[in-house]
Amino acid sequence: MRGRHGGAAAGLCRHVCPERRLAQVLGAAEKGVYTLIKHFAFNDQENHRGDRSGQFSMATWLSEQSARELYLRPFEMCMKVGNVELSYVRATDDGGYEMATREFRACQGLMTAFNRVGATWVGGDYDLITGVVRGEWGFDGWIITDNADTGVFMNAGQMIEAGADSKLTASDPTDTWTFDSSDAAQYRYAREAVHHLLYVMANTHCMNGAMPGSTYSSGVGGMQKADQIRWGVTGVGVALAALAAGLIARRVVRRRRESAEEK
Repeated sequence: MRGRHGGAAAGLCRHVCPERRLAQVLGAAEKGVYTLIKHFAFNDQENHRGDRSGQFSMATWLSEQSARELYLRPFEMCMKVGNVELSYVRATDDGGYEMATREFRACQGLMTAFNRVGATWVGGDYDLITGVVRGEWGFDGWIITDNADTGVFMNAGQMIEAGADSKLTASDPTDTWTFDSSDAAQYRYAREAVHHLLYVMANTHCMNGAMPGSTYSSGVGGMQKADQIRWGVTGVGVALAALAAGLIARRVVRRRRESAEEK
């Protein structure tokens, strides 16, 4: 939680505080939930981040020794917290199915920060994302930016070429970059990005009930089951509220009529 000391663990050493994060990452993974550790990296303040409209990030300058021994170390600890077992249904040679388990890395997600390392935005820094995270730490999970609605400097093309996968934004990403499927390099980058995301989803309880031969269903009328329940509960609540309002209105009108008759 770099940059969120006030709400996390103010005053604790950066080597002690991550111990809580390690437990959270491992515990969530054991329940089939993936986590996104953030904000990567060198983002140790929340003010003057340079992410407001018209701003172009904040440059962080540091030595490689301090980067590795102090600022990257908590993230590395989370990356290497260990593996967990995932149960799944496996097809057998005789055409049947059996329960099986496999191990996978507990830490599956990473969110990059707004700031720059030197003059390069961290979410688009090849040496940091591909060199350190994916290369040295062997991370094969999903990497997404922080909120990029106002971060015009957070270029999707730079991000995907650096080895990250997704840009968190509600605005049109083509404002700064447009994917060209006919470009062999861009096609490869996009394929890897989608691969990372699907790998993470496949190793969670999002896939509960899935087995060989299963087909994806988006639910009735394109709605997921959770949405059906949510709208159903909302509908019942609105109906009961309308009924209660009607009964109250009827009672008020009746009392006024009775009061008028008494006069």
